[in-house]
Amino acid sequence: MSKRRGNGQSGPPDSPKIAMTPDQLPTQRVHEVIELPHVPQDLDPVGCCGWEPDEIVPKARPRDMQYLGSVEWAWAPMSGRIEAYHLHRGRKNWLLYAQDLDPNDPEFAWTVVAYGNRKGVEPREAAIHLIMASWRTENADFGLDHFHWINQDGYQKPRSTSGRR
Repeated sequence: MSKRRGNGQSGPPDSPKIAMTPDQLPTQRVHEVIELPHVPQDLDPVGCCGWEPDEIVPKARPRDMQYLGSVEWAWAPMSGRIEAYHLHRGRKNWLLYAQDLDPNDPEFAWTVVAYGNRKGVEPREAAIHLIMASWRTENADFGLDHFHWINQDGYQKPRSTSGRR
């Protein structure tokens, strides 16, 4: 039996939801600042800003990606950005895909924005550090600032093979 989510949907979200009116914005609250896990020694995260590592990116977009959530930058009423992030477990690498939710820019609808070695790295660690690598690279190359809010948190801890969490 799936658990009901606060948005009336059952089960984990698999695609981003965009707030279209003020009452649909996520509840803003203060969160405790926590220490992020250390970067696993073998991950070696690389942010890709404007290019993709062709030698490790699948020819077709994978279907088995884990939805991590979406964030928004709202610089002005007609100037903003919403991106949803998805984690893919490749044969040897973790790949972080960004889904650009701008319907007027289909060229960049899906792009690999970071990657790292998979061996010995848990999905949660990969998700955290690949998103960070992506944002750091984009900040260094284009001056990307801190996101303005988290639209949706989609990361669900994967179930173990025994069925227990």
